[in-house]
Amino acid sequence: MEEENKVVEEDNLVENNVAEENNVAEENNVAEENNVAEENNVAEENNVVEENNVVEENNGVEEENIEVQENSSTEEINNVEETNIEESNVVENDKTKENEKESESKGSKVIYIIVITVIVLLILGLIGVLVYFNTSNEIKDDTVTEKKPKEVVDTNKYEVSNNWKEYVVSVFNKTIKLPTTYERVEALSGFKLDSTNSKNYMRANSNDIVNLYVDDKLALYVYVKNDKDEEIEYTNSKVIGIWQSKYEVETNHVEKIVFPGNIVVGQDMNRDTLVSLFGEPSDVRNTNLENYVTEDYYYYEDEKSITEKYYRITVVNGKISDIYLVTEK
Repeated sequence: MEEENKVVEEDNLVENNVAEENNVAEENNVAEENNVAEENNVAEENNVVEENNVVEENNGVEEENIEVQENSSTEEINNVEETNIEESNVVENDKTKENEKESESKGSKVIYIIVITVIVLLILGLIGVLVYFNTSNEIKDDTVTEKKPKEVVDTNKYEVSNNWKEYVVSVFNKTIKLPTTYERVEALSGFKLDSTNSKNYMRANSNDIVNLYVDDKLALYVYVKNDKDEEIEYTNSKVIGIWQSKYEVETNHVEKIVFPGNIVVGQDMNRDTLVSLFGEPSDVRNTNLENYVTEDYYYYEDEKSITEKYYRITVVNGKISDIYLVTEK
């Protein structure tokens, strides 16, 4: 029995040990579970903390980024405004420079115009002085020439003598006594040879009839003579006669030559008037052609030499058509 009791006791001890071991194991398991739970809780808390920190950090970063963006935007706006202000200042400066250049240009133009005007006035003044002295010299030459007894004529009168044998005509209120030089006729009347004839030469001891012009318009005809034994230019010839027709006066509107008896081409004329002025003509030649009645009245200084020193008046239908005054052959 005792052995059985020992066995029972031992079994009980074993059971108790086992029970204790189980309890210890359970306690350990519980403790381990509790530790694990605590660790898990700590980990979760740490994770939460970390997440919160991350969120805070992200929020901080985002706030910093927003601040940076705002600062950048502000800086960009300020830069744009400064750039616009600078560009505006540049534009204004350019406009100011352009206005200054325009003002300088206008000022230069005004100065240029003033200088040109002064130069032109000086040139005109110089021309006026030269013309004055040339005119004075011409007047002096005319005065000297007209001091000769045979050429004393009142140049202040438009009228000329009824004595055609004086061989005096008037143009522009200036008198010309034939024969004279070509230069004198040109100087007093303004009528001159064309550029071609002025450079041509006359044969020795020859006569010719040439045209004189004013502003390229035919004004009258002159009889010229070279009484030298050598060729001379037409401008150096002697004028021995003048002839003007109604054509030059009416068509070209040139100045009329006043011939002896104060007659001019284009005026009414008949035989009785001519006789009252110059006496009976030396010769009269009549021509009738349909609607034209032509009468040529000739006055000769020497009846024996009818080719020189004559005065001829041609009347067509009652008006003077042509007048000729010639001093020599």
